[in-house]
Parts: sequence; C-alpha cells; structure tokens
Amino acid sequence: MEDNDIVKFNVGGSQFLTYRSTISKKLRKIAPRTEFYRSNLFEELLNDPNTTLYENKELFFDRNPQYFDYILDFYRHIKVDNEGNIYSIEFKERLPQDDFTLNCIKKEAEFYKVDHLVELLDAQLKNEFAESLILTRTLAKRLIKLCELAKSSDWELIYRASRDGFSADDFHFKCDNVIKTLTLIQTQDNFIFGGYTEQSWSDRGVN
Repeated sequence: MEDNDIVKFNVGGSQFLTYRSTISKKLRKIAPRTEFYRSNLFEELLNDPNTTLYENKELFFDRNPQYFDYILDFYRHIKVDNEGNIYSIEFKERLPQDDFTLNCIKKEAEFYKVDHLVELLDAQLKNEFAESLILTRTLAKRLIKLCELAKSSDWELIYRASRDGFSADDFHFKCDNVIKTLTLIQTQDNFIFGGYTEQSWSDRGVN
C-alpha cells in the first residue's frame, strides 16, 4: 500500500477510514532519543502478507468501537518533525478529564500497541498524592488548582495518623522542622479540610 492509500477498519461493526500515512508515522521516544517506538498493530497487520482482510478490504477488530476515535485522533493531531520527534499538546487538550474514560482509552491503546499514547494517558492519570488515602486524582487536581501549587511537584507522605499515631506528639515527631507541608484531615462524616504552609512545624505550631 502507498502512504496516500485509504485504510479501512471495521471495529465491532463500525467502519473507520484514514490514510496509510496517518497511522504509519515513525515516532521517536523522548528518552532515549536514539530509539523509536515499536510499530503499532495496524502497521504489523498491513505489512503481514498473511493478514486476512474482511469484506470490502477492511481490517476487522472484534473490539468496542466507542474509543477508537481517540486512537485515530492521536495520529491525526500529533505533530512529528523530520526526525520523528513528537509534539502532542494539541491532542492532549482533546482528552477527556474523567478517570474512567481515560482508563478505557488506555486499554484500547495497549491493545493496538500505541505506546506513546499509553504514556500520555499514564501521565494524565497520575495522582500527585498517590500515597494519600483521602485524595482521589480528581480531588488532587482541584486541590492543586485551589492552592496554586506547582503541578510538577513531587509530594512525599511524612505523616498519616492511622499509621503513625493520632496524638500531637506523634504529629510533631514526624512533622517538626519540615517546610512546605500540606495537611489534610478527613472527619468521620467524610468532610475534608486542611491547609498548606511553607513554614516549618514545631511543637509550638508553625514557625
């Protein structure tokens, strides 16, 4: 097939069309720059002389077609320079925000071997407060925005009452002289409150 040939996909009974060149972009890894991502499943099948095409010369996938648009749009909207370096900001802006949909897209990207898309989705799904038993990823994003915290910050859990003890001495043993701390408290009624300070703690409060 030529790059300007149209490829037809039948995904669970729904038909999708794109150019061969769209799904054949050679993508270079961010690290190490010397390596490229492996071929996706589409390329593997199109390059395999033993691939059996469905009626109307379609590649058939027995998959739910609901998220297949995101797979094709990844290739449609990313920018790739002559060396294969990827610029994906435009595509990332089109991704949904809810975790369920992102995880569903990720499963499809894994199946079709679209490795860079899997990495993008992992980054979107990352919870900066992964060790917290209180904050979900959605709550974490809202908290970061509310407190105007840097999105790229690495947070480390230094004290958890259920693990380290509920007394004031337990708290100060772990937290004294530590700067830039975020304190979260969840009540028995599941209300969450707290505060952020750049000052260090001491047994007399915040220095």
